[in-house]
Amino acid sequence: MDSYREQYYHLLHCMAKATSAMDKGDLIQAKELLIQAQQEAETQVLKELPEEG
Repeated sequence: MDSYREQYYHLLHCMAKATSAMDKGDLIQAKELLIQAQQEAETQVLKELPEEG
């Protein structure tokens, strides 16, 4: 499986966990899960950027 597909499925998994938390009324956990997913995605994108110089 390629890197982009893995990232996509990981993001979908995080979104599903956040949605589940929202359905249970736990908005704080949902927010934390979404923030974590965003940070992980940003980190992965930065790793894949070409080196400058």
